[in-house]
Amino acid sequence: MTTATQENTSPRSEQVRRRDIRVSKSLLAVSPDIGKALTYEMTTHDDGVAATGGVFGMFLGAMGKGKSTLMVQYAQLANHVPGLAGKWDVVNLRNQHVPETVIWRGLEYDHWNCLIPEYWIQSFPGTHPKPIRLHMHYRDRLDFYIQAGKKKYRLMLSGEDIRFYNSPEQLYENLLQGGINVVYEPQEYYLSEKTLTRLLASQLAKKSDYSKMEDVRAPSAMWWYEFIETLSRIKARHEFYTLHLDEADDIFPFGAQGNHWHMIGWLTRSIIHLRKNNVSLLLATQDINLLDHRIYDRVNYFMWLPGSRPKTRVSMVHQNLIRTLPRGWGIVEEANSRFGRIRFQRIPRQPPVVQAVGLSGI
Repeated sequence: MTTATQENTSPRSEQVRRRDIRVSKSLLAVSPDIGKALTYEMTTHDDGVAATGGVFGMFLGAMGKGKSTLMVQYAQLANHVPGLAGKWDVVNLRNQHVPETVIWRGLEYDHWNCLIPEYWIQSFPGTHPKPIRLHMHYRDRLDFYIQAGKKKYRLMLSGEDIRFYNSPEQLYENLLQGGINVVYEPQEYYLSEKTLTRLLASQLAKKSDYSKMEDVRAPSAMWWYEFIETLSRIKARHEFYTLHLDEADDIFPFGAQGNHWHMIGWLTRSIIHLRKNNVSLLLATQDINLLDHRIYDRVNYFMWLPGSRPKTRVSMVHQNLIRTLPRGWGIVEEANSRFGRIRFQRIPRQPPVVQAVGLSGI
């Protein structure tokens, strides 16, 4: 992949001297071993019939508290165990872990450029990052820029690293297996009778008949329901996917109405099928209250970062513990079962945020 020419400098915040961090006794009492084990479970997946299958996880924290940093690193870590072995049976066998295909929701301001192999190797010399591919709807023409100091540079991608799609099926065919696939949803999306019938077929008798409905302009984020349904329906059994959906409250908002409300219900009923079909979902949002409760009720792994607010119904982590979290610390939890602590750092020599120009979706 070809990138814009720029100086190899770190963000200004990277140049600030690290201050001593005080850690509370209550936080030190939380097990780092459990944190490590749960991180392995979130990033390593095994067969959904013979073993555990996909996972449903969520990153929560205030703006600037590490959600994007962790998601980028989890995308590189995502892997699966081929065949029928369970992941804990081969935890120490590196040759039994295969890089997993990642589908990353592209945003207007994003950090996916950290995953470009050239940049990743600058940050982590000696590593072997996944290849990356960018996907856009065939009617959209987006340009990407990074700002280094006062100068703005266009991020240039080679033709081989960009694919255009006109349907979820074509996007599936274009996916880079074992790589990072950055997907920008269509900027003009219409919800069709065919899509609603397919997603909500079990409800037609008691809800609505969509057979006479005309296509309706819908928020661009609703396209993800159609893609998730298509992926789970046409993918091969042996294929493993992890979807990283940042700003998930665009897709699964609290207070959704009408067809959007029913589509959230469809997804929550489909979680078990997705897991068995080796599809993992990792969502991110600033506050759990921004999401429909049916979504977070189904989450089985939470990553609580500074500024997050756990709900007692779905979590055993107390708010007072979250208040003690310094920047670079998190609590990872298997919902209402066990939790541990993790530490993480900013990505060394992290490139500036990439901006997508040309987004117009409602």
